[in-house]
Amino acid sequence: MTEDQARGLALSLTRIFEVLKTNFQDVNPRFFAEGAFMLLMVNLNDVLRGLSAAELRVNFNDDLTKGDVTDLIANVRNAICHVGSPQRHVDENSNSLSFCVMVGAGVLAKINDIEIGNPYQDDVAFFYGKYRVLLKRHIHKAFVEATKRLKDKANTENWQGVTFFLNDIKIAAH
Repeated sequence: MTEDQARGLALSLTRIFEVLKTNFQDVNPRFFAEGAFMLLMVNLNDVLRGLSAAELRVNFNDDLTKGDVTDLIANVRNAICHVGSPQRHVDENSNSLSFCVMVGAGVLAKINDIEIGNPYQDDVAFFYGKYRVLLKRHIHKAFVEATKRLKDKANTENWQGVTFFLNDIKIAAH
């Protein structure tokens, strides 16, 4: 990873931070909330892919049945960006989901034998196709881990232009 690439990732992290500071999931009209979520997923995907390419992959797999959080964010980003894609399908019958949001625990829907829901009262779940991404347990945690890894890399390399952007990010537990 070059300093210029790291600076680009730092800028993406500041965009993510700005979105996470809001309650974007509650914004009306709904398409503004979806737009904020799209911005979040596109930027987070770029950051996680960049870190992975630099052998700094964020790879926790809490609440995931397959892959890690970097894979999950990439799949959700692809489902968002490719309308009509099988990424949005929930099952083999092409039933699909697009920006469904569930605040707190419960079942959002049952499609054939597939139950779509949020197991956590204290989290917000977003659904695109068969993918569920949790605000606290996936998005915020990946953001925190990515920020720490990029800060460590920037400090090791003495990239002051990168640390300048990252110093504005105040990470708080959600």
